[in-house]
Amino acid sequence: MKKNLMKKMTAFTAAVLMTSAIGLSAVTAFADNGVTVVTQDKTASQTIQIEKDIVLYNPDGATVYVPTITYNYSVAPEESVTGSTITDKEGNTVKVKAGVTDGVTMGTDSTAVFPKTGEEKFAASATGTVLTDTFNLVIDPEKFDAAGVYRYIITETTGTDRLTAVGMTRSSNDYVSTRTLDVYIEDNNGAIGVVGYVLSVGTNTTINANSDNPATTITGKTTGFVQDYIDKDVDPELDGTTTGNPKTDKKLADEYYTYNYKVTKVITGNLSDKKETFPFTVTVKGNNGQKFTADGQEAAIASGEKVIKKPLGNNESIELIGIPANASIAVEESNPNPGTYTVSLTEAGEITAPAVVYSDTTAKKLTPNNTASFAEKKISEYVTAATPANALLDKQNLKATVFTNDLQTISPTGVVLMAAPYAIMLGAAVFFIVFSLRRRRDEEAKNTI
Repeated sequence: MKKNLMKKMTAFTAAVLMTSAIGLSAVTAFADNGVTVVTQDKTASQTIQIEKDIVLYNPDGATVYVPTITYNYSVAPEESVTGSTITDKEGNTVKVKAGVTDGVTMGTDSTAVFPKTGEEKFAASATGTVLTDTFNLVIDPEKFDAAGVYRYIITETTGTDRLTAVGMTRSSNDYVSTRTLDVYIEDNNGAIGVVGYVLSVGTNTTINANSDNPATTITGKTTGFVQDYIDKDVDPELDGTTTGNPKTDKKLADEYYTYNYKVTKVITGNLSDKKETFPFTVTVKGNNGQKFTADGQEAAIASGEKVIKKPLGNNESIELIGIPANASIAVEESNPNPGTYTVSLTEAGEITAPAVVYSDTTAKKLTPNNTASFAEKKISEYVTAATPANALLDKQNLKATVFTNDLQTISPTGVVLMAAPYAIMLGAAVFFIVFSLRRRRDEEAKNTI
């Protein structure tokens, strides 16, 4: 949104509002200041479109599944308009009237729905990819009996519980769940018509006029619930603070952060069989209906989790793309082979690898028919930034856990242990032979005359 648009109001003056006719020059000025102008039959009902944005993020620019969410809206007259005025850049002022009942109602398309048909998957960039849907409102001029500027409040009624369910992120300071709709009505020789409308963020459109700046607005004009950047020097209150040091560039759209994860098998050691495979189980836990991609195939969470099973050989991997930020991951490796392995885990980047958990707690190794794993871990723990909303990650942050199975040469002491029983038996035989010979000599000595 250009800053100059935010610092201008309509050139539609009070004098023009109260006249019986609107000239072409007035309509042109109205349009030049960013107001939506009605160019068709002004006395007919006008259907207007309001935009709704969501923003997709992925650190690697991967194609991810769009979250499934429906945004609901309501519209009602603004009652608290006492003293509210609108002033154009010429310094002309008109008071704002409370909207009349049913002057503006929800249209036949009253919701914004994601994903849109054909947009179930979308390329999400590290800096954000914006998706847009629209919903409709209807302005009925027959409900108005006089010219003026009538104010309505549009409210987004979708609760935060639904946002949480699909894994959306919303900034409590930045987000504004209402939009102000000012409808401009004319009386042209008794014919009531709709001239146009202005949609803005927030509810305060009073002009702070002074000798140095006679017409400065403190709201941001918008096309709806979209990814606009509001200049807090213009409206400090939208920052959620009253310190007098407003922030700038605050975003006003819900955000969907996704991440990628890969688990890789590596086999080492001079007695290991590099051709062996090890069954892996990757469990992704999240909310029902959330989707991501596992090795290029759709994976949907149901009953709270999605389980992916795949045998991995040396240098083979399982790759998950577009995991929602609220999900968690656990990985387990099993050993159907006769060898006994030492397992170590390493992570990409500088992330600390989780501890190995062996099912064979006595040997503390990956023995035959047992498992090695790490406990459930939040995918957000792989993000080095403080919060997902601040995590615009680059390629190096695609996380990969490497399971390394190592089997080294068997110790020669094992051979000695295997021969020990035979050595004992041989020693016993020698003992008895020697004992028998000595006894025989003793007997012969006694019998000698």
